[in-house]
Amino acid sequence: MELYKRISMKDMLAQALYLLMEEMPFEKITIKQIGVKAGVIRGTFYNHFYDKYEALEYLTYTLLVGSIEEDNFRIRLKRILEVFQTQKEFFKKCFQVEGQNSFEMMLSHILAEILMNYLEVEKVDFQKSSMSSKDFTAIHANMIVYVLKNWILKKDNLNYEVIYEQLLQLLGKGAKGMIDELKEIQE
Repeated sequence: MELYKRISMKDMLAQALYLLMEEMPFEKITIKQIGVKAGVIRGTFYNHFYDKYEALEYLTYTLLVGSIEEDNFRIRLKRILEVFQTQKEFFKKCFQVEGQNSFEMMLSHILAEILMNYLEVEKVDFQKSSMSSKDFTAIHANMIVYVLKNWILKKDNLNYEVIYEQLLQLLGKGAKGMIDELKEIQE
Protein backbone atom coordinates (compact mmCIF):
# COMPACT_ATOMS: atom_id res chain seq x y z
CA MET A 1 0.00 0.00 0.00
CA GLU A 2 1.37 3.41 -1.01
CA LEU A 3 0.84 5.92 1.79
CA TYR A 4 1.92 8.96 -0.17
CA LYS A 5 2.44 9.91 -3.74
CA ARG A 6 5.89 11.18 -4.61
CA ILE A 7 5.73 14.60 -6.25
CA SER A 8 8.17 15.40 -9.04
CA MET A 9 10.53 18.36 -8.85
CA LYS A 10 8.78 19.82 -11.90
CA ASP A 11 5.47 19.67 -10.05
CA MET A 12 7.04 21.20 -6.92
CA LEU A 13 8.32 24.13 -8.97
CA ALA A 14 4.92 24.57 -10.64
CA GLN A 15 3.23 24.48 -7.24
CA ALA A 16 5.69 27.11 -5.97
CA LEU A 17 4.77 29.33 -8.94
CA TYR A 18 1.07 28.84 -8.14
CA LEU A 19 1.62 29.87 -4.52
CA LEU A 20 3.65 32.91 -5.53
CA MET A 21 0.91 33.99 -7.95
CA GLU A 22 -1.44 34.11 -4.97
CA GLU A 23 0.91 36.68 -3.41
CA MET A 24 2.00 38.85 -6.35
CA PRO A 25 1.55 39.50 -10.08
CA PHE A 26 3.25 37.02 -12.42
CA GLU A 27 5.49 39.72 -13.91
CA LYS A 28 7.06 40.42 -10.52
CA ILE A 29 7.88 36.76 -9.80
CA THR A 30 11.51 35.80 -10.28
CA ILE A 31 13.09 32.41 -10.89
CA LYS A 32 14.95 32.80 -7.60
CA GLN A 33 11.65 33.28 -5.73
CA ILE A 34 10.22 30.14 -7.33
CA GLY A 35 13.31 28.20 -6.26
CA VAL A 36 13.16 29.53 -2.70
CA LYS A 37 9.45 28.71 -2.44
CA ALA A 38 10.15 25.16 -3.72
CA GLY A 39 13.16 24.83 -1.43
CA VAL A 40 15.71 24.40 -4.22
CA ILE A 41 18.49 26.43 -5.79
CA ARG A 42 17.84 28.58 -8.85
CA GLY A 43 19.70 26.22 -11.19
CA THR A 44 17.26 23.41 -10.38
CA PHE A 45 14.52 25.47 -11.99
CA TYR A 46 16.43 25.57 -15.27
CA ASN A 47 16.80 21.77 -15.23
CA HIS A 48 13.03 21.60 -15.69
CA PHE A 49 11.90 24.82 -17.39
CA TYR A 50 13.35 27.29 -19.85
CA ASP A 51 11.68 30.25 -18.12
CA LYS A 52 8.76 31.14 -15.89
CA TYR A 53 6.42 31.25 -18.89
CA GLU A 54 7.12 27.60 -19.63
CA ALA A 55 6.50 26.85 -15.96
CA LEU A 56 3.14 28.66 -16.17
CA GLU A 57 2.19 26.68 -19.27
CA TYR A 58 3.12 23.42 -17.54
CA LEU A 59 1.14 24.45 -14.44
CA THR A 60 -1.90 25.31 -16.56
CA TYR A 61 -1.66 22.07 -18.53
CA THR A 62 -1.39 20.10 -15.28
CA LEU A 63 -4.41 21.85 -13.78
CA LEU A 64 -6.55 21.42 -16.89
CA VAL A 65 -5.48 18.08 -18.30
CA GLY A 66 -3.37 16.33 -15.69
CA SER A 67 -6.04 14.16 -14.11
CA ILE A 68 -8.30 13.64 -17.12
CA GLU A 69 -7.88 10.37 -18.95
CA GLU A 70 -11.05 10.77 -20.98
CA ASP A 71 -10.78 11.07 -24.76
CA ASN A 72 -14.24 12.56 -25.17
CA PHE A 73 -13.84 16.25 -25.95
CA ARG A 74 -17.15 17.25 -24.37
CA ILE A 75 -16.22 15.62 -21.06
CA ARG A 76 -12.77 17.25 -21.16
CA LEU A 77 -14.29 20.63 -21.97
CA LYS A 78 -16.69 20.36 -19.04
CA ARG A 79 -13.82 19.39 -16.71
CA ILE A 80 -11.73 22.33 -17.96
CA LEU A 81 -14.61 24.74 -17.30
CA GLU A 82 -15.07 23.28 -13.83
CA VAL A 83 -11.36 23.86 -13.09
CA PHE A 84 -11.65 27.43 -14.38
CA GLN A 85 -14.57 28.04 -12.05
CA THR A 86 -12.87 26.57 -8.97
CA GLN A 87 -9.59 28.37 -9.76
CA LYS A 88 -11.17 31.60 -11.00
CA GLU A 89 -8.87 33.97 -9.08
CA PHE A 90 -5.77 32.16 -10.32
CA PHE A 91 -6.92 32.32 -13.94
CA LYS A 92 -7.82 36.01 -13.60
CA LYS A 93 -4.17 36.59 -12.76
CA CYS A 94 -3.08 34.34 -15.63
CA PHE A 95 -5.04 36.39 -18.17
CA GLN A 96 -3.01 39.43 -17.04
CA VAL A 97 0.07 37.77 -18.58
CA GLU A 98 0.22 39.51 -21.94
CA GLY A 99 2.68 40.11 -24.73
CA GLN A 100 4.87 37.67 -26.61
CA ASN A 101 4.31 34.87 -24.07
CA SER A 102 0.69 35.68 -23.27
CA PHE A 103 -1.44 33.33 -21.26
CA GLU A 104 -4.02 33.39 -24.05
CA MET A 105 -1.43 31.91 -26.42
CA MET A 106 -0.45 29.26 -23.86
CA LEU A 107 -4.05 28.31 -23.26
CA SER A 108 -4.82 28.24 -26.97
CA HIS A 109 -1.88 25.88 -27.50
CA ILE A 110 -3.11 23.55 -24.74
CA LEU A 111 -6.69 23.52 -26.07
CA ALA A 112 -5.50 22.94 -29.64
CA GLU A 113 -3.52 19.93 -28.43
CA ILE A 114 -6.60 18.54 -26.67
CA LEU A 115 -8.68 19.08 -29.82
CA MET A 116 -6.02 17.45 -32.00
CA ASN A 117 -5.95 14.40 -29.72
CA TYR A 118 -9.72 14.20 -29.99
CA LEU A 119 -9.57 14.33 -33.79
CA GLU A 120 -6.99 11.55 -33.79
CA VAL A 121 -9.12 9.37 -31.50
CA GLU A 122 -12.14 10.00 -33.73
CA LYS A 123 -9.96 9.23 -36.78
CA VAL A 124 -11.02 12.40 -38.56
CA ASP A 125 -9.23 12.81 -41.89
CA PHE A 126 -8.79 16.35 -43.20
CA GLN A 127 -7.35 15.34 -46.58
CA LYS A 128 -10.60 16.11 -48.39
CA SER A 129 -11.22 19.30 -46.46
CA SER A 130 -10.33 22.84 -47.47
CA MET A 131 -9.00 23.34 -43.93
CA SER A 132 -6.08 21.57 -42.27
CA SER A 133 -6.51 19.89 -38.90
CA LYS A 134 -3.99 22.37 -37.47
CA ASP A 135 -6.04 25.36 -38.67
CA PHE A 136 -9.25 23.73 -37.47
CA THR A 137 -7.91 23.15 -33.95
CA ALA A 138 -6.34 26.63 -33.78
CA ILE A 139 -9.58 28.37 -34.74
CA HIS A 140 -11.68 26.43 -32.27
CA ALA A 141 -9.11 26.68 -29.48
CA ASN A 142 -8.99 30.47 -29.93
CA MET A 143 -12.78 30.60 -29.83
CA ILE A 144 -12.81 28.72 -26.53
CA VAL A 145 -10.06 30.96 -25.10
CA TYR A 146 -12.11 34.05 -26.03
CA VAL A 147 -15.15 32.67 -24.19
CA LEU A 148 -13.09 31.61 -21.16
CA LYS A 149 -11.38 34.99 -20.87
CA ASN A 150 -14.63 36.93 -21.07
CA TRP A 151 -16.29 34.61 -18.56
CA ILE A 152 -13.44 34.68 -16.03
CA LEU A 153 -12.87 38.44 -16.19
CA LYS A 154 -16.56 39.37 -15.91
CA LYS A 155 -18.00 40.23 -12.54
CA ASP A 156 -21.07 38.01 -12.87
CA ASN A 157 -20.89 34.52 -11.45
CA LEU A 158 -22.24 32.34 -14.21
CA ASN A 159 -21.89 28.66 -13.39
CA TYR A 160 -19.49 26.67 -15.56
CA GLU A 161 -22.40 24.50 -16.74
CA VAL A 162 -24.04 27.57 -18.32
CA ILE A 163 -20.77 28.41 -20.09
CA TYR A 164 -20.44 24.77 -21.15
CA GLU A 165 -23.86 24.80 -22.80
CA GLN A 166 -23.12 28.14 -24.50
CA LEU A 167 -19.79 26.82 -25.80
CA LEU A 168 -21.44 23.68 -27.15
CA GLN A 169 -23.92 25.86 -29.04
CA LEU A 170 -21.15 28.12 -30.30
CA LEU A 171 -19.01 25.19 -31.40
CA GLY A 172 -22.11 23.37 -32.59
CA LYS A 173 -21.99 23.48 -36.35
CA GLY A 174 -18.38 24.58 -36.33
CA ALA A 175 -16.51 21.69 -34.77
CA LYS A 176 -19.14 19.00 -34.52
CA GLY A 177 -20.68 19.74 -37.90
CA MET A 178 -17.36 19.71 -39.70
CA ILE A 179 -16.24 16.49 -38.00
CA ASP A 180 -19.52 14.81 -38.92
CA GLU A 181 -19.19 16.00 -42.53
CA LEU A 182 -15.63 14.71 -42.77
CA LYS A 183 -16.69 11.35 -41.36
CA GLU A 184 -19.46 11.11 -43.97
CA ILE A 185 -16.98 11.84 -46.75
CA GLN A 186 -14.71 9.09 -45.44
CA GLU A 187 -17.48 6.48 -45.51
